[in-house]
Amino acid sequence: MSTTETVPPQLGQAVALAQRALIPARDAVLDEAGARFDTYAALNMVASGDPAISVDELRRGLAAALETEPVAASQTIERLESEGLIEFGDDHCQLRLTAGGEARFERLRESMQQLTR
Repeated sequence: MSTTETVPPQLGQAVALAQRALIPARDAVLDEAGARFDTYAALNMVASGDPAISVDELRRGLAAALETEPVAASQTIERLESEGLIEFGDDHCQLRLTAGGEARFERLRESMQQLTR
């Protein structure tokens, strides 16, 4: 017989409060780096794909991360492609970072590390 521990409501509330408190700090760090959260989130998801991520997977993941509709995620994907940060692979179904996208993501990742120092 297995037992399942439930998380006390106070812990869940504390996590939610901490998350809400960090959002302005996150946005300030990204603003200073000249980026928005949707850009960072998308580049992070593409960078985490090994070696690429499907367009559908990115759209769904980005919509969930941004708590928005898939159409807004699609607009972010299109913008990043037009900026030359992501590109389609040979199969036209997978996305990967361009060299410029890799450099931009690395700069943003380093900026985001300020939050944990």
